[in-house]
Amino acid sequence: MIDVLNAVLPVFMLILLGYGLKTYAFIPKTGWEGLERLTYYLFLPALLFQNFAQQSPSDGQLLKMTTVILLLIFAAVTVVAFVVGRQMLTLDNKTFASFFQGSVRFNNYIGLSLVSTLFGKEGVTAYGVMILVAIPLANFLTLSVMAHYAHEDTFSLKRVLYRTAFNPLVLATVAGFGVSLIPLSFPLGASLIKTLSAAALPGGVLGIGAALSIAHLKDCWKAVAGSCLIKLIIFPALVLGLMPFYDVPSPWGQVLLIFAATPCATSCYILSKHMNANADAMASISAVMTLASAITMTLWIYGVMV
Repeated sequence: MIDVLNAVLPVFMLILLGYGLKTYAFIPKTGWEGLERLTYYLFLPALLFQNFAQQSPSDGQLLKMTTVILLLIFAAVTVVAFVVGRQMLTLDNKTFASFFQGSVRFNNYIGLSLVSTLFGKEGVTAYGVMILVAIPLANFLTLSVMAHYAHEDTFSLKRVLYRTAFNPLVLATVAGFGVSLIPLSFPLGASLIKTLSAAALPGGVLGIGAALSIAHLKDCWKAVAGSCLIKLIIFPALVLGLMPFYDVPSPWGQVLLIFAATPCATSCYILSKHMNANADAMASISAVMTLASAITMTLWIYGVMV
């Protein structure tokens, strides 16, 4: 339990710090806007680029198995999110775009911290293969939904594909994967990227705290509750139900469960704001989900591993 809390609580404390800095006007409004732009266009792309540039070839059978499982899981979660968000909660378009993002995206900071502590290098390698598959998949789903619902345009596959392909996060993912295939090292470039990527976590999480509002939380509590239910309960439950059919070896099964049980990514708020979704709702979803995950992840991990 201590390992889970050590991974989750620092993120939540940064959210509270951002909330305090904004409440007491320590940083002017224009300063927060500048930080958000830097995080979205520079720090987060650097982090994704670094993650993929450092990936190495893995066991082909395990990669194939992971791809199949994640495709099935993301397809199922997408259906659940549409049923809950559009049919049951009847969320407006912009709120649904944020709700959907909170339901399908995952927090690599918390996930990597946990698997590194619990399983060491083998766990980190397994998690790296999973995000190699999941990041492009989650980004495409999220950006497609947001490009349509947040902009409230008539659906256009061409426009969705264009916005997805030229999103800075997607470009960084593709570039990083390309670099990983080159058998050369670039120490100066790697050092610069590492420095920039280190700012992604504090920049993104402080922005969540700065946007957090108790009044907004009251207005969007249905979206918050629904998104938390899908991401923290249904998502890992689906993974747990599928694993026996694929005979997932240890510790890949435990790592896959940790991946599924993480809260939404800290970059969700920045993306919601820049994609014209309901950023206030996204800030509330991120904050509440991060705190709740300290409990739910503990239950999932120790309920299965012990």
